[in-house]
Amino acid sequence: MEAIAHLSKGLELVGTLPETPEQLDEELALRLAIGGPLIATKGNAAPEVERTYSRAWALCEQLGRSDELFPVLRGLWTNHLVRGELQRAFDLAKRLVVLADEERALLRRAHACRALGSTLFFLGRLADAFQQFGRGIKLDGAVEDFGQHRAHALLHGEHPGVFCRMYQAWALWHLGYPDQALEMVNSALDLSYRLAQPHSTGFAPSFAAVLHNWRGEFAVARMRAEMAIEVARTHRMSALFGHATVCRGFALVGLGQQTEGIAQIRIGLADWNATGARLTETHWLGLIAEAHIRAGQFDDAITALDRAAETAAVTGECHYQAELDRLRGVVLVQTGERTEAASWFQQAIDTARRQQAKSLELRGTTSLGRLWVEQGERQKARDLLAPIYGWFTEGFDTPNLKDAKALLDEL
Repeated sequence: MEAIAHLSKGLELVGTLPETPEQLDEELALRLAIGGPLIATKGNAAPEVERTYSRAWALCEQLGRSDELFPVLRGLWTNHLVRGELQRAFDLAKRLVVLADEERALLRRAHACRALGSTLFFLGRLADAFQQFGRGIKLDGAVEDFGQHRAHALLHGEHPGVFCRMYQAWALWHLGYPDQALEMVNSALDLSYRLAQPHSTGFAPSFAAVLHNWRGEFAVARMRAEMAIEVARTHRMSALFGHATVCRGFALVGLGQQTEGIAQIRIGLADWNATGARLTETHWLGLIAEAHIRAGQFDDAITALDRAAETAAVTGECHYQAELDRLRGVVLVQTGERTEAASWFQQAIDTARRQQAKSLELRGTTSLGRLWVEQGERQKARDLLAPIYGWFTEGFDTPNLKDAKALLDEL
């Protein structure tokens, strides 16, 4: 906060000077310097962040400054991404890739891969995202001087190697590799601790908490989320606080504390939205719906799923769409509307297949197979479930695969 105050004062003073190339240079330098602290404290989606980088872009154009254009566009990209403006973020990410490839600077190229990969992930293009993260990790690894890594993280507010690894872990889980996902998220955590940069050391455990929740490791998820909350409190990082609070809330639901967990998820989502963020909102609302299903509160679950559908229609976010459809089917089973439930389960399976999201396909297939068993169609259920279960080569101790195996054994 102190850095922001000093830099804001500097911008005020520069604004009182006559417009000259030197004055514009100084303003550009100050706007680049204040961007990182604004993101860290107010969140990527804050209007102050957009104003800062939009003005910096105009200054780059006016001054013909190509060297500063990459960090400026990266700042704008993250602003639009976290606000859920995915098409605008996608366009900026593609431009970052072109700029970075022209400059041939390894860490900038890794940043560009992180940008494009993250955007593709939320657009449901999971395999394409996976490839971008892998490329970013390789580029990051080609920089042997660790001091350069640390200086880069401090200068840019985050490190591409950490974020490529975190998102790579999420992509791996979706694509059906839950154990490799765990290895990758642990690699991200190790790198973040070595860098000792708050944005990375805060978001890495929060991302890890998401993965542990997906894997059904709720006690570990709670621990990781609370680590992130502590970083958020220490450094006054409002967006991280909301993100980690959601993760802690769902971990509590998994541990059987539904009432407190639902309250925590709602508080975290409100804090996240208060920064201007809408990214991952469909996922968070899916967690609220699942929590209400566990508590037998089916009307509240449908309300959350309807809100998720409204959000998806605005943002285009669809990485978790298959699970949202499956959860709607689960509610319909509970309320006796089994024909409609089967349709939603099938829709979930079809979406997961299009996205190559094997973990979500397995969930949808297990739900539909269980419904068919209840209706006496046991062979049909087995024929549906056996191929997708047989595809998996790891993660057999996770709830997804345990549930599928238990149903197959019953058949």
